[in-house]
Amino acid sequence: MFLDGTHPAPAAIITTEGTSSPNPAYLTWVRQDKLIFSAIVGTLSFTLSPLVSTSQTAKDATDILAQTFARPSRDHIKQLKDHLCHISKGSQTISEYMQAIKRVVDELALLGKPMDPEDIIDRVLDGLDPNYQSVVDTVHA
Repeated sequence: MFLDGTHPAPAAIITTEGTSSPNPAYLTWVRQDKLIFSAIVGTLSFTLSPLVSTSQTAKDATDILAQTFARPSRDHIKQLKDHLCHISKGSQTISEYMQAIKRVVDELALLGKPMDPEDIIDRVLDGLDPNYQSVVDTVHA
């Protein structure tokens, strides 16, 4: 809530019957936001913490981090797709082979490029060795 902006800061000052006073809800919000901000900074390495040092809120810090690191590069996506095309069962167990494909497919999905399930099945079948030809034939039938 603090990180995605759905819980914005309440007004710092409230006015009741012509009298202005500090808003206790604002003070609580600031305290909570500072705790979250400190937790974020505490997880960053010494070299990354300056990126968020000018942030005023925890949301600002996460926005900066997202803009810096969460943008999927086209080259990275192409590299993953190319890697996926070259995965073959080879000497791996079937479980290891499937996990290798799943890792790449999951990473593509995280980068906003999910694969169609039929394309995943085709990729799995294409990388199997001749020992699995009966399985490939059955699936294609």
